[in-house]
Amino acid sequence: MPSGGLQTLLPRIARKEHPLILFLDDLQWLDAATLTLIEHLVSHPDVKHLLIIGAYRDNELSPSHPHMLTLDSIRKAGVIVDEIVLKPSRSRT
Repeated sequence: MPSGGLQTLLPRIARKEHPLILFLDDLQWLDAATLTLIEHLVSHPDVKHLLIIGAYRDNELSPSHPHMLTLDSIRKAGVIVDEIVLKPSRSRT
């Protein structure tokens, strides 16, 4: 589990009167260390008032992909995970 650094900093900058929102794109390409860091941050009891919005291409992920396994682990830890599935846009001709 990561120590120091972000879990010390985030509670100081992500406060009730000033929540922190992070947008992360292309989550399907994250490495294992980054997935572990995200999992720890969203489940750490001292990190509050943090919203992470992530975008990923679900057509590039199998159920056994590390990203999907991390999402399952985050859900099992009791963290609320909402998903919005977007359909491909129609091309204009």
